[in-house]
Amino acid sequence: ESVEIPANKNIKLDLQGHTIAAASGFTGRPITNKGTLTITGDGTITSENSGTNATGAVNNEGTLTIESGTFSGPAEVNGMAINNRAAGNLHIIGGTFNGCPRGIQNVGTLVVDGGTFIGTDSYSAGKEGNGIVCGNGAHTTINDGEFTGDLNAVSNMDNGNCTLIINGGTFTSNGSDGSGAIYNGPGNTLTIEDCNASTSGNAGSTVCNRGTATINGGSFVGDNCLAKTYTINSGQTSVAGSSLVLGEDAVVTGTFGAVRVVSGSGTINGGSYKVVDCDNHSGSDFYALYVASE
Repeated sequence: ESVEIPANKNIKLDLQGHTIAAASGFTGRPITNKGTLTITGDGTITSENSGTNATGAVNNEGTLTIESGTFSGPAEVNGMAINNRAAGNLHIIGGTFNGCPRGIQNVGTLVVDGGTFIGTDSYSAGKEGNGIVCGNGAHTTINDGEFTGDLNAVSNMDNGNCTLIINGGTFTSNGSDGSGAIYNGPGNTLTIEDCNASTSGNAGSTVCNRGTATINGGSFVGDNCLAKTYTINSGQTSVAGSSLVLGEDAVVTGTFGAVRVVSGSGTINGGSYKVVDCDNHSGSDFYALYVASE
């Protein structure tokens, strides 16, 4: 059975390197927190061997701080290692979060100061794997960490009224065309002050924006000529309200193209934008900036 931390309790769980593992046939997540819970001690909380009814490691409806550890669930389910609900306040200082297929799903308040977040997806062939996915009014601040995803490293879900602020960290994706290492869906707000983000091969754009995005700085590299996608891609044919602002500290490099704006508005206040050679073509064949009213 799962363990529930009541609303009036303040608990520090020091794993001391040990493992809490759900048994075969277990349903849900081993721990639900409704109070104040701190997890430390570099241990493991998992339901990965419990079958398709288990959905992750921790469900948070209170105040949760994770200092270290490894958190996971079954690979075959549509779940998340940590589920931070609307009332949840989650602070990640460190740890490893293995997606099942999402490392963390946030619909509350999340602050990330470090850790490794992996969205590996065997559940739906690459269509759900996110290091962190945000929705339904979520507020997320990322100051550091490593984020990878079969679909997105970090995603603001479509029409989720989400706010995502990125001050640092490393973001990579091997996802499909139309996604991004960092994805900002319609109706959401994204602000990037600094980060290192990249995609390669058949991946989508490094930053895919369909909402409101301000990118003041950071390094963005897209070696994705095979996928024919731009490193920073803003707008789409069915979304008129997208907005992109690029600042003087943004450095954008692509092989197929650097920046593309196809709906809404785009403002470039400075920065560096270039296309470089790859195995498939000369860099001069494509565009550092592509603008079209599509």
